Amino acid sequence: MSVPGTFKNRPVLLPIQPAPGSEYAGVQKLLLNQGAIYVEFWRCGECGVIVSREPLAGRHYRWHLSISHPSRYPSWDEIKTACYGIEKLQGAMLAQILHPGDGTPWVNLHENCFHLYEVDDPVLAEHPLQ
Repeated sequence: MSVPGTFKNRPVLLPIQPAPGSEYAGVQKLLLNQGAIYVEFWRCGECGVIVSREPLAGRHYRWHLSISHPSRYPSWDEIKTACYGIEKLQGAMLAQILHPGDGTPWVNLHENCFHLYEVDDPVLAEHPLQ
């Protein structure tokens, strides 16, 4: 998979298989119980990444990428590598970074985490970015 652009420090992207009873297995079970139809885990440099396909308004699903670091915000290189380097997201994800704030229905449980959600934009569907 090719990640476009240049990097200051390109991280390594590796899949993680959740072991039974691990924190990853608990997160996977939680997301599936909440209606997700797909969940996988990755290590991107020093960051943990969760990729899921979650329900939105009934039977519509959208991709959600969560990327976090234990002691700092994820770098742009880490975010870009996760977005472009994970095969399931190839060609499927025009995303925006959301953050908790006034009026949002959720709370960010990890201090150094960014959430990227698939954006369904009808204008871009008719005129995709080249």
